[in-house]
Amino acid sequence: MKITQVKNLLLPSLLFFYSASTSALTLFDIEPSKTKLELTGSMRVNISGSSTRTEYADNSVQRPHQSPAFTNDSSRFGFKLTQELGDGIYTVGNVEWRFRGTSDSRHNFDDIYTRQLNAGFGHKKYGELLYGNILSIADEIRRTDLANDLTISYPLLPALQRRILQYTHTINNWRFGVFYGGKSKRNSLGLDLTNKRKNVWGGGIVYTHKFNEFNSTKIAFGMIREQFYNPQTNQTTYSMGGSYTYRSTTIGLDLEQRRTKNRTSINDKRLENDMRLVLVQQLNPDWRLYGQYGRNLNKLQSQLSDSTRETGHRYTVGIDYFVIPQYVKLFTEFRQDYRKHYVNQTFQRKTKENTTAVGMRIYW
Repeated sequence: MKITQVKNLLLPSLLFFYSASTSALTLFDIEPSKTKLELTGSMRVNISGSSTRTEYADNSVQRPHQSPAFTNDSSRFGFKLTQELGDGIYTVGNVEWRFRGTSDSRHNFDDIYTRQLNAGFGHKKYGELLYGNILSIADEIRRTDLANDLTISYPLLPALQRRILQYTHTINNWRFGVFYGGKSKRNSLGLDLTNKRKNVWGGGIVYTHKFNEFNSTKIAFGMIREQFYNPQTNQTTYSMGGSYTYRSTTIGLDLEQRRTKNRTSINDKRLENDMRLVLVQQLNPDWRLYGQYGRNLNKLQSQLSDSTRETGHRYTVGIDYFVIPQYVKLFTEFRQDYRKHYVNQTFQRKTKENTTAVGMRIYW
């Protein structure tokens, strides 16, 4: 093949260009070899401050304040490589790094850790099989995580799993996935666990239905069971999520429960329940208004130490605006978190925390 023919064939494919997605920048897409490399991630920063009021059983009060500071909010970057092999078969690899705070500094840019690192193969008709550190099918269950920084949707169902083998498949309106993982000495932040994981397995199923051009719904169920070595701790989490969209309005609901046994001592039992609601109004293509509300229960029954119970509710309201559609977003949010804490049925303290944030996200 002549050099001019090669140039005419490859150069248009090798040029950097923005894809339609807000989460990836295509670095190159070589048509003859079916090779595609994408830059993934986003820059996420904000200025946030908080005030807390804690009232104790003896009527004493503490009011610590945290002055506004510039902070990283899980900024991340990575690469996704896809190679088509023909007959619907392909291989894929993903790597993602995130910034985190590891010192007393509040900017949270102290360190970079590997969040995702996985590879596998798939078939366009029969599904995908991956191994590594993966954002599992559990990440697709929750329907209320539609805020930016001050979300109340920190799920009991863990989304990121380390060293697992996962199979996912989509059939018409149904998507499901199952996974299994063995030993792991680190958590999702890449930090060493004091109680190392023995094994983990779980799965999820998501159903999406579009009634017409104005109405759609999504329902999801998930479950994860983890076992740890010492003192043979086991943890089981169930999650259900649902959302309904009518024109520019979306409502969502998440219900979750986690049961933990033998966490601090033999025969202790911890029960955690969490309920979350969300309402989102798309004012126009660039402006969005949203609110979240949640209630929670965290109860520990122990034979060797004090039994505890914490109840609470919290809410977030916010508005965001795409300065550059799909790529640059500004937002402001307010969150209030209210909790009561009991030990052996006796009231100990109640806490109210107010947090305000103004931030920006840059997608590529």
